[in-house]
Amino acid sequence: MERVLSPEAHTIINEREGVVALAHRELFPRNRPVLTTNFDTRESLIDAVCDSSMFPFFSTKFPAKLRYDGGRLPRVVVDGFFSVPRERYGCPDFKHLNFDKELENKLRGMGAVLVDESDNEQQQQNDDEETPVVDRTITVACFPHEIVGLTASTEQDQISPAPDYDDPVGQMKDLFRYATQPSSRKELEMLYEKGWEDAERWTCEEDLREKKLADEWIKQRRHDAEVEDAIRRGDLF
Repeated sequence: MERVLSPEAHTIINEREGVVALAHRELFPRNRPVLTTNFDTRESLIDAVCDSSMFPFFSTKFPAKLRYDGGRLPRVVVDGFFSVPRERYGCPDFKHLNFDKELENKLRGMGAVLVDESDNEQQQQNDDEETPVVDRTITVACFPHEIVGLTASTEQDQISPAPDYDDPVGQMKDLFRYATQPSSRKELEMLYEKGWEDAERWTCEEDLREKKLADEWIKQRRHDAEVEDAIRRGDLF
């Protein structure tokens, strides 16, 4: 990353139209999920990437990483996979975002429906009952949803590779190798193209689904209008 990232990489990320969030879990001094969306320096961006990639015994020979941020005690962090329940399979949860005015404005500009601000401290502390930050979340995974058990979203809200039913073991073996070991440039380009294909397939399916919903809505409206006309004419009596 020292060679690849430009000196203004953190500024480029902060000024992107969308929200870039890197997740990790802090085990100590507080046991909490952390979702970082703003990076003060290039070094803080690199640290966030490293924290979000700190998978025990893969990224390091230790079960966690000690992060020294200038405090009296170090922070103990692990990969973002451990920041959410198993059914999310590492997909970040918007409830963990730490809001500031800049982030709120950016989300509102994207059409987000923000959490209702409340003075009820008990409600704010209960993560399980908080209202989602946006009214719809699309989960994106590099593994097939149905194989890894990513059940936090419905089928129409999932983007992932299609399962290889002819060789599911081989498919998962290759994907785990890509996730845990260095890959060649050719392999990375292939993964990039496959990601585009998965997103385009989802987009086509979403267009068809929305068209079907619109047709059903129009059909229902016409039916309701015909019933109202029949009532006014007295044909139903």
